Amino acid sequence: MAKRLNHLARFWSVTDFGRPDIAAYATDWVLSDTRRGIMTMAVVSLLLQAGAAILYRAQGIAEPHVYTYTLLAVLSLHVLVSSRLVHQIEALYLLGISLLAVSASAYALLAHIGGLDSAMLMASIVLLFLVVPLVPWGLRESLAVFTLIFLLFALSILSVGERFDGLSFWTLIVLMLASGLTACVLSANNTAMWKRDIEARYDLESAQRELKRLALRDHLTGAWNRRFLESSYHEITSRFYAEAGGFHFAMIDVNDFKQLNDSFGHEVGDQVLQCITKAFTERLEDCGYFVRLGGDEFVALFESDDPEALLRDCARDVGIVGDHMHPIRISMGLVSVEATCPQPLTCCYREADVALYKAKLQKGKSDAVAHIERELLNHVVPIKGRLSPDEEGQAP
Repeated sequence: MAKRLNHLARFWSVTDFGRPDIAAYATDWVLSDTRRGIMTMAVVSLLLQAGAAILYRAQGIAEPHVYTYTLLAVLSLHVLVSSRLVHQIEALYLLGISLLAVSASAYALLAHIGGLDSAMLMASIVLLFLVVPLVPWGLRESLAVFTLIFLLFALSILSVGERFDGLSFWTLIVLMLASGLTACVLSANNTAMWKRDIEARYDLESAQRELKRLALRDHLTGAWNRRFLESSYHEITSRFYAEAGGFHFAMIDVNDFKQLNDSFGHEVGDQVLQCITKAFTERLEDCGYFVRLGGDEFVALFESDDPEALLRDCARDVGIVGDHMHPIRISMGLVSVEATCPQPLTCCYREADVALYKAKLQKGKSDAVAHIERELLNHVVPIKGRLSPDEEGQAP
C-alpha cells in the first residue's frame, strides 16, 4: 500500500519528492519551470483569443464575441507580464488558474448569447483544456482546473437547459470530459518525467560532489589533502584576512614516527595518524582546516586569538593510542600572517618548515606533548628563484 502511495505521489504534486534534500534542490527549478509554463500558456491563449477576435471581426459576427475575445487576449497579456514579476509558486498557480477560470466563464457567457452550435466556441472550450499540460503542475492541480471548468460550464448550461438542445449539450459534455481527462493524463505523465529528470540531475550532481570531496581528502585519515590546500589556499586565506585580520599556518610532525612504526607495526602507525587527525579536526572544525601532506606531516590552517594554546590542546587530545600505551609527542612550526602583509603558500610552507626544524631540536629536552616554535610573518618574505603566479599558490 505504501509503495502505491509513493508511486501516486510522483504524479500527484510537482513539489512532493518524498525527500527533503531533493525538494530543497528542486525549489528553483519548480519556480522557473512553472513560470515558463504559465508564460507559454499565456502566449498560446493570447494568440488564440486575438485570432478569434480578428476572425469574428472580419466575418462581421456579433460584437459581444469580438469584445469578449479581445478582453481575454488582454487578460492573457496581463498574465504573461505578471508571471515575470511573481516569485512564489502559489502565485504563479493562481495566475494560471485565474486565466483558465475567467476564460471558461467568458465562453459560458458566449454560449448563453450565441448558443452551443458555434464551431469556434467548441474549439475554444477544447483548447482551454489542452493548454493545461503546458504548465508543469501535478495531477492535483490539473484535476482542480478540470473540475472547476467542467462544473462552471455544466451548471451554467443546466441552469437554463431549456435554451439548448440536448445533442449540442451532450456533445459539449463529451468534448469537455475527453479533453479534460486527456489534459490530466498528460499533466500527470509530464510531472512524473519532470521529477525523474530532477532526481537524476540531483543524484548526478551529488555523485560529482562526492567524487570531488574524495579527490580532496586523504584516504587513510579523512583529513584534507595537499591538492585541497593548494587549490583552496587563496580563497581560505582571503576569508581569514577579511574576517579575522590574518591567519596561522602550522606544520605538524610526529616525533620518532619511524621508530614507532618499526616497533609496533604500520597498523599502529596508521592508528596514530587517524587519532591525530580526529583530535585536530574536532578542535579546528569551526576555525580552520587540517591537512595531511603525506607520511606523518600535517598542516593546520586556522584563525585563533591564542594559536599556541589551541595547538597544545589538540596535541593533548591525541592522548595515548592502542594497547601499547605509547605516548605521542608532536613538534610544530607555527607562523602567523597578518592581513597587512599577505603571504603566498610557498612562503608559509617554507617558514613553517624552518620553525618546525627548530621545534624538533627541543624534543629531547622536554617531555611535553607538543613542542612549538612560532614566527610572525609581518614582512614580505623573499621568494627564492622566480615563480609564476600559479606556482606561488602551491606548496613545493
